[in-house]
This record gives sequence, structure tokens and C-alpha cells, in this order.
Amino acid sequence: MSAPFEERSGVVPCGTPWGQWYQTLEEVFIEVQVPPGTRAQDIQCGLQSRHVALSVGGREILKHLICLFFRANSLILQ
Repeated sequence: MSAPFEERSGVVPCGTPWGQWYQTLEEVFIEVQVPPGTRAQDIQCGLQSRHVALSVGGREILKHLICLFFRANSLILQ
């Protein structure tokens, strides 16, 4: 029997101008680089079952329609 996808391929980060993202079969991770001194109040994040949006300091970083549904309550900020 073959190994699961994650075990065979590992996680491959995809670099972007704003940071990077990567995924497994079950999760998608988005890491955004913010300027030094950025406060939590400066970050606006919208997460719905088919949309994700992020702005930092009033500048739109990410706004995207997602093709697959996901649980909107699974957002973790670190």
C-alpha cells in the first residue's frame, strides 16, 4: 500500500510577495509577513466558508474566492 500524500511529497511552501502558503490534504497554511511594529488592531482578517480576505494597515494583502468549502471557525492566528 502506498504512503499518504504528505509522507510521499512533504510540504512544499509557495512563496508570494506577501509571505508564503502551503497545504496538506486536510489543511492550508498562510503565513503573511507584516512590517515591524504592526499591532493586532492593524490586521483585518475575514474568513468565510468560500472566501478569505486579509489587510494590514489598510492595505489589502489577500482577497480570494476558495473553490472548496472549509470550516470558517478553524482560523488560528499566531
